[in-house]
Amino acid sequence: MARIKDVRFSTLNLPLRETFKTSLGEKSVTRNVGVTVDLGDIQGYGEASSSLAMPEATPASMMNVIGKAAGLLIGARLEDWKGIIHDILKRWPKSPTAVSALECALLDAFCRSKGQSIAKYFGGAKKEIETYYTIPALDPSFCTGLARGLSREGFRRFKVKITGKDFAEDLRRIENVFNAGPKHSIIVDANQGLDAKGALNLIDALQKASVTLDLLEQPLPKDDIKGHKFVKDRSPCLIGADESVRTFEDAEKFIAADAAQVINLKIAKTGLIEGQRIAKLVLASGRKLMIGCMMESAAGLSASVQWALGAGKFQFHDLDSFLLLKEAGRSAGFTNRGPLLSLKPKTLGSGIDAL
Repeated sequence: MARIKDVRFSTLNLPLRETFKTSLGEKSVTRNVGVTVDLGDIQGYGEASSSLAMPEATPASMMNVIGKAAGLLIGARLEDWKGIIHDILKRWPKSPTAVSALECALLDAFCRSKGQSIAKYFGGAKKEIETYYTIPALDPSFCTGLARGLSREGFRRFKVKITGKDFAEDLRRIENVFNAGPKHSIIVDANQGLDAKGALNLIDALQKASVTLDLLEQPLPKDDIKGHKFVKDRSPCLIGADESVRTFEDAEKFIAADAAQVINLKIAKTGLIEGQRIAKLVLASGRKLMIGCMMESAAGLSASVQWALGAGKFQFHDLDSFLLLKEAGRSAGFTNRGPLLSLKPKTLGSGIDAL
């Protein structure tokens, strides 16, 4: 039985190509924590990303949890990884991002020990997926140029961030990205920056401008379930929940209230085990799934890409964080041709070459 010999972790400071601005703030560098679980002949990698949406997950707080949890891992059997994560999450329930990094590292190592990829572990459903590219809430003219360049590289699906503070500027940014190339698809992500009236006014204005929305994501504050229900019942486009759903119980509440048609899952919010439970609940309710990310490196994003490829159940893929960084850093466990993400040949575990 393979047993865990060591757990190593360190901070990663990764500069972004452009300032990442949303209704929640802005940043030009993401400060993450990389984790390696070592069994001697096998290693596994996971990564915890800081996020504007989860400001409590600082590098210091995540390293503190990972450091303490490492003591529970060393000497444990790899085959018991699910139970280990369950126990760790019970101890640190308010630190899902840190725990998810350990979970990804354990699953990576487990799949390597079984001679399979993470995608195969989740079912091996798809060969390729297409990601949206996130346009930050920057000057609309700049966003036009950014979208045109990306369109020439084959990108046609865009997630446009808004601030909710300047209606005309938000509207112009969305219109510009939509019209920057042929057949562009648009998700608008408000990151809780609107109220119900503002959300419906924005949808109406975009309709009048002949801009078709795939989805309006998290328009209202995360705890405003009734408000989301109000907007959803009056909106011609799909309404999605992101920050509102961090746990299985959150998903149950949103579904019971019929407050959104789409639920966005992220490993950093829910982890993999809990994420799978939520995914089954969402699909059983007849709703759609989206998979997103924080600001993970290419290596850190590999588990999310392989979950999406393996499960094949997500209608929307927002897995572009590695494209937003100046340098990809450690090798990815997947390949990309523009927006198209696929598994590398003969992948084991996460597919990351060097740990």
